[in-house]
Amino acid sequence: MDAKTIKEIGIRSCEDMLEQISHMQKGVDPRENSLVSMVVNDVKHIVRKENYIQIELIKGIKDLDNLGLSIENSKQKYFYSDNSSSEDYVIFDDYDESSRTVLAYPSDSLMKIINEHEDKDIKVIVDMKWLIELTKNCFERYGDRIGYPHSTPHFEAGVDYGFPAEGEPTEEQKQAVDTVLNNSLSYVWGAPGTGKTQYVLATSILAYVKKGKRVAIIAPTNNSVEQVLRGVLKVIEKDDPDNKYINPKQDILRMGAATAEFIHDYGDLCEDNAIVSKIKQLQRSNKIIESILFERSIDKLDANFDQIEALYEEEYDIAPFEKKKQIEAQIMDYWSEIKIIVGSHQELSGYVENIDEFNLRTRVSSIRSRLKERDRPSLEITHYKDSTDAELSLIIEDNNKRLAEYEKYGTGYRSKHVKIMAMTPFILMGRPSLFEEGGIVDVDHIFIDEAGYANLIQTMPVFMCGPPITMLGDHMQLPPVCEIDREKIITWATGEFNGYMKNGFMWDQSARFIESFLFDDIDNIRDQYVKDEEPSYKITALANLTKSHRFADSLAKILDKAVYKNGIRGREDTHLEVICYNVVGKNPETRMNPEEVEAVTEYIKKNKSTIGEFAVITPYRDQRKEIARRNRSVEDQILTIHGSQGREWKTVIISVADNRSSQREVPLRFTSSIPPNVGLKVMNTAVSRAKERLILFCDYEFWRDRAKMSDLLGMIVADSNTVVKYEI
Repeated sequence: MDAKTIKEIGIRSCEDMLEQISHMQKGVDPRENSLVSMVVNDVKHIVRKENYIQIELIKGIKDLDNLGLSIENSKQKYFYSDNSSSEDYVIFDDYDESSRTVLAYPSDSLMKIINEHEDKDIKVIVDMKWLIELTKNCFERYGDRIGYPHSTPHFEAGVDYGFPAEGEPTEEQKQAVDTVLNNSLSYVWGAPGTGKTQYVLATSILAYVKKGKRVAIIAPTNNSVEQVLRGVLKVIEKDDPDNKYINPKQDILRMGAATAEFIHDYGDLCEDNAIVSKIKQLQRSNKIIESILFERSIDKLDANFDQIEALYEEEYDIAPFEKKKQIEAQIMDYWSEIKIIVGSHQELSGYVENIDEFNLRTRVSSIRSRLKERDRPSLEITHYKDSTDAELSLIIEDNNKRLAEYEKYGTGYRSKHVKIMAMTPFILMGRPSLFEEGGIVDVDHIFIDEAGYANLIQTMPVFMCGPPITMLGDHMQLPPVCEIDREKIITWATGEFNGYMKNGFMWDQSARFIESFLFDDIDNIRDQYVKDEEPSYKITALANLTKSHRFADSLAKILDKAVYKNGIRGREDTHLEVICYNVVGKNPETRMNPEEVEAVTEYIKKNKSTIGEFAVITPYRDQRKEIARRNRSVEDQILTIHGSQGREWKTVIISVADNRSSQREVPLRFTSSIPPNVGLKVMNTAVSRAKERLILFCDYEFWRDRAKMSDLLGMIVADSNTVVKYEI
């Protein structure tokens, strides 16, 4: 497909997804999860005043963007600042990070609803649809650039690059590096511990850096960005301790919101959040002042509207023909000033389009009313009411001078001079400067890590940049996260719904299918998704890594039989201890298994001080939430399996949750590897997080018996070293 076609398909897919997510959030289909695309923040306490509320949150938020309120047991469950479709809205005005307090102004009708509910019924939500909007905007702005990489690298082994000093690379790793450094588009597939990061990626990056070139690393989540950077930094610190080729503090930039742990370890690599914050503050200030100046200019247009209406009503009808021509010229002069000012506003320009001397008279009054009767909140800001237009313009001028100074030393400047940039696709899409000269379009190679976890549509912007691209990942681990079930996407893809959501599969298909999208027909690509086929590579250069230092050989054999089927091997000199706690519970009404929650809580209480580095992971959010609630002191170490992607611990505790009593439509959805369940990649991800010890809390006999069916979890349970019966 050409770039224009891909651009159009991408935009339509984003529009359909926005519409569908909105339907799901509004509860159009009661079977849908109403919290889709939302982050929920629990409320600790609410101070209720006559016109506003102060909400103290249990956990902090980053900013006021995309906030809303969720109120249980109310007719309308979600409330936002956009009041275009409802009288029940809320304006979030300020946020204090220290006290985690949000100041909000609900509408009168919403305030009444709030006062009818207890604090526990009210939550602050962050609507994540803006990520879809961001993707759509990127396609609209840069979609014409989508295409195969423009250049092919060329490096000679032993001359242009060498491998890390620690350890001897395998032949597969050598071949993989050669594949990366001599092809425009490549994919390196390897299970955990096969050296994708610390051998292949680090070697490839250092090869570029030693030649004075620049690279970018893209990974689908903030966590995966930091994990891949840690792996690369580990090699750099050992192989270039004197900073001969690269000084991490000066030459590496981790863009986007870094975790507190990463800032603690590598603060100099992160964006200067103080500068970024100041830049945003100045930009917001300019936007507000520009809005005030615009609204004042609208008020000044009253004189133009008065003149137009007077000329029509008092002179035009009784004037002779020649005089009418003169009056029309006068009227159009007044109208021209109105059109220039109103037309400069992106959202209001439609008011003055398709207006001429033939229809102006019938429309001028309604145009004036629409302009004046809009919500114009910027005029109500007390702080600026006494400032003249000239004074406001001077503030903008001063802000722009400060912006130029901040941007000189901020991320925009650093991104043009560092040797390694690392970010998520959302940072790439949200920073227009990266698509300009000196940004990511000027790097010499782009590496996409966790390519199997990255979805197709949000990876495409990388292919708007031009340099050679390498994807690395393990597509037998977690697939991309999509808000909509695959079965429903297939229904749309194969049915007749006037084209609606026909390309929704792009949100559930992994980045590995990019070659098909660049060179194949959309119908064939959609058919690949429906049939769950593997991508067909004709141009993409492939490299497979099958020797893992992470897995004990016994576990590798199980994974090879049930998952990889490519001859993957583990280490014979290492041993993964597998312990099963046999927890037989009742039929859980939800995906929360209370017996396992109790067992895990008791285990943590008894062993927290001696267990060392550990995490508790589980397939389901309800189970994670309840275990976290019972174990607040280690809450950050309790994750869903999706949340654990890209990380590893010495000890991993898995609460399986599903058991013999499950009676749901798909009772073992994320735990069994046997269709229609989708547990193969999920459980493969879970067990491969453990470095030394894997502790399973599950219905032991039930899962052990499933080993005969080659169910992955059953095979691991059957192979466990120790079984402990938990007494309920």
